[in-house]
Amino acid sequence: MPATTKAIVQAFGAVLVAVLPLLTVGPLGFSEIVNVIVVAVGAFVVWNTKNYPNWRYGKLLASVATTLTTGLVAIASNYAFGDVSTQQWVQLLVAAITTAAVGYFPNSRSTAAGPTEGRGSAVL
Repeated sequence: MPATTKAIVQAFGAVLVAVLPLLTVGPLGFSEIVNVIVVAVGAFVVWNTKNYPNWRYGKLLASVATTLTTGLVAIASNYAFGDVSTQQWVQLLVAAITTAAVGYFPNSRSTAAGPTEGRGSAVL
């Protein structure tokens, strides 16, 4: 798998967070647009998060943080506190599915393997 698979999955989820509620429920309000921006920034964060050797949860945690932020935006939106619109529920569901997909795909072998010995690399 390419090293950018998880970022591509998160970016695809960002597109779905923008398009799916728009097509199924109706027009997006300000807080729904903020959610689209949050998930799009989450794609950059997932892409930029390093795959640490022998620990595969860095990109998953970045995606979880994006989903939690989407939930916080939905709760503290321009509606009454805690009143979540149908578009936001769809966005939260898509963001959660996107996070599950990011966790499902494995890290690339080049970044998931531990350090190799005997390759002439010095540790400072």
